[in-house]
Amino acid sequence: MFDILLRQIENICEEEGNYISQLKREISNQDDYFRDIQLIKLFESKFRIPEELHNLLVKQGCQLFFELPLKEEKHHISFFGNVYKLKDDDGSIAHKFSTYRNILFHTYKNVLKNEPEAAAVFEIAYINKAADYIKKYLQHESSDRLTKEILFMKKIIDFLSNIRNELSKEFSLANSFFEHFIDRFPFASIIEHPLCDFEPLFLAKGFPLPLFQEVHNIFLHHISQKQIVDLVDEIKKNTFLTKEDIKKCKFSRFIFPQSEELKILLNAIKRQAERSEIELVKDDKEFSLIDQRVSEQTKRIVKEKSKRIADVIEDKNKKPLMESSYRISEVLSEIERTCIDYIWHLKDFFNKSYNLNIKIQENHSLQSMKLKELKAILEEEIYHGKDELTRLGIEFLKVKPFLNITESKIEKMVIQKTSTLFNRAEKSEIKNGVIIREILLTLREEGMKKYQPDVSKVIQGYKKSANEILLPLLICGLLQRNIKEWPQINKVKTIPQSRLYNEAHYFGIYAIPKGKFYHFSSSGNIRAQEDSFNNETLNKLANICTKHFMKVVTVLLYDIRGSSFMTLKLHNAEREQMIIKNFHTTMAKIAIEYGAFLLKDIGDGGIIWFGKNSQELYNSIYRESKTKKFKNLRHSLMSEEGLFLQSSFNSSEKAILCAISMIKAAEKFIKDNYIKYRDWFKDIEEKELIVEGTTYALLPPKFRSLFRLGIGIASGIPSRDVSIGPNAFGDPDLRGMLVNEAKLLSEGRDPENSVILVDHATILNLLLTTSKFTFGNTDLTVANKEDMMSRVANILKEKLKGGVLNFSGKNFIAEPYEILSLDTLERVKYSPTTFKIDEDGILYNEKGEKVTVFYSVRT
Repeated sequence: MFDILLRQIENICEEEGNYISQLKREISNQDDYFRDIQLIKLFESKFRIPEELHNLLVKQGCQLFFELPLKEEKHHISFFGNVYKLKDDDGSIAHKFSTYRNILFHTYKNVLKNEPEAAAVFEIAYINKAADYIKKYLQHESSDRLTKEILFMKKIIDFLSNIRNELSKEFSLANSFFEHFIDRFPFASIIEHPLCDFEPLFLAKGFPLPLFQEVHNIFLHHISQKQIVDLVDEIKKNTFLTKEDIKKCKFSRFIFPQSEELKILLNAIKRQAERSEIELVKDDKEFSLIDQRVSEQTKRIVKEKSKRIADVIEDKNKKPLMESSYRISEVLSEIERTCIDYIWHLKDFFNKSYNLNIKIQENHSLQSMKLKELKAILEEEIYHGKDELTRLGIEFLKVKPFLNITESKIEKMVIQKTSTLFNRAEKSEIKNGVIIREILLTLREEGMKKYQPDVSKVIQGYKKSANEILLPLLICGLLQRNIKEWPQINKVKTIPQSRLYNEAHYFGIYAIPKGKFYHFSSSGNIRAQEDSFNNETLNKLANICTKHFMKVVTVLLYDIRGSSFMTLKLHNAEREQMIIKNFHTTMAKIAIEYGAFLLKDIGDGGIIWFGKNSQELYNSIYRESKTKKFKNLRHSLMSEEGLFLQSSFNSSEKAILCAISMIKAAEKFIKDNYIKYRDWFKDIEEKELIVEGTTYALLPPKFRSLFRLGIGIASGIPSRDVSIGPNAFGDPDLRGMLVNEAKLLSEGRDPENSVILVDHATILNLLLTTSKFTFGNTDLTVANKEDMMSRVANILKEKLKGGVLNFSGKNFIAEPYEILSLDTLERVKYSPTTFKIDEDGILYNEKGEKVTVFYSVRT
């Protein structure tokens, strides 16, 4: 068992739920982040990336966001502007901007005091802030933008590294990491740059970028030819029904196939798809044969039963009338049950047939797939992105194991491509031709009159350039891409309000309280410290919550207030029955609209349930007929084999929305029927209101309270918490803890209003599955950064305070109300307390009694 607060259980369900998961993908690009971190992890041993930094990145699980104090914003902008205007020979920046340097120095120092492993995060964050400034500043520049960007970013990085060096005397810093991965690359948003922008880095390292790309492509072609056999073998191992099956081959392990190999791959996939179609057609024929047999069997049974009815009619004068009537009724019921079984078969047949036809269509689409489509699928699978730098880095990791392989074909291609580049450089046909020529001369085969490269030197130069330029540059770029400022002042006005709404909730509900957001300032904590569990415990609790609350069956029981008062005043059972019947009919219509199973009318209330199969099961079990007085009667055609409960993701939501609609309908029922029924309650005091000559009857308080409702909603797992089966009279009925809970919940009282009480399983299911929820006020209009931060602060405050959950998309709120001991049935007013939760998701109080928490739901 685990000690846990209700608020902590809610937090876990919020974080594991649909809404926060959606925000993680939308706001913090969770999927791309994981891929980027996995890529960085591949370099960890080679470059000795600090373990604490890597652990921090893995633990974050999504992109990191940061802010610098709003009051310092003008200082940053002023500093960046002044740095841009500085000339190269203007002396030390640190000396000229000592006041600003002092601000940044103490901010960096505070980072190191709080969280030394976040030093790299802070530096990348600050560099990104400067990068945003220079990109915006240069967007209207027409010439030499790259040079201006590099000069500016170099000054910023030098300024920052100067502070780092001073702080390293006081704090332990992995200076080699910063020098290797940050200080060498003065670019704004590295990943966004085309490869050609990095040519100066390659030239400085003594290996031209054009030659790097040529050698790289030679190995790609070579490996592509070698791996095609393995690719085709991989395809033969798998079944290809649809295009989605292509992803099952895990092509990410391979080099992207070149044009010829891509064609071979496509043909292999099409051949597998053709084989799969044969199996699909075979399944289709089998389904048709089964359907034919069932249809013939059904017709035979119906024919036999019809003959039995004909025999009864033939013998009508030989048997008593009641016996003949009973025999006909019995045979008709058998025919109806046979037909219902056939209807179940038809549903199953049509579902299978429909799904099979979809697969056949998708299979035909796969067989007619074009080369362009396959290329797009493989690019997504192998590269996970379109930027050149990341692609080049991924490819190099796959090329690297082949670099020591010597084959004459590779050597010939290397000699040819290098010689061609040398000739073009001599003729000044390429950019930086003079420098490239000088570099290529250092790669020359000694003792040759005519220029010929030394292949081993070229390949070693390619490998060295990748290890010392390409991969460190990529790591820096990936870090830059996943550390972002929020909110960005210059972008707030251009973002749709719906996006701002989601951002506010992502940061207020999740990112800030979970420590995914950094506040870099000169004092205080730099991010929230999680008051939570260790990873192992948290994972176990998350598994408990998702296993027991993600999919549930929900029971709703409504109790009509004032029914005893009505009985007392009317002294007329027939009139009372008429009013109650009309009211139940109104409630039943609403329940059916929400997909409920109408279990039974219990006189002054009713029981219904919601699940995946509630509506379908109800429609298959019950038939309605009209009496001679045109009143509805329902009768059961229940088959015990088909009587079972299926849990659903949205059972709780449907039940609560149904309850809210019931209460509204109850209020409307009184208003619509008061005139019709008021003569039956003559002794109740009535008032009249005359407005512009029209007389309106005002509902007396006692009459108005006749149809207040007490609604109880409880959710749980089929079989364990609730089961369905025939009762002693042969009607479907529910048994289990949920029915008892719903009954207790329906007893909630309010002298003036209807009441909806639900158990904690219902609310936890909602938190896991709902598309939107919030804390506090739902209004949000953001015009600037101050508005955004104010809204986030409000959400955070309400969340930390605990209590009211606002399901804004559904227009109701829920708040803890009482705690019920399931062992003693004692109810106490809710107050924050520590529970224990077991592996089955059951809560216990400090006495060891099983408990459930009641929530009050209101609009």
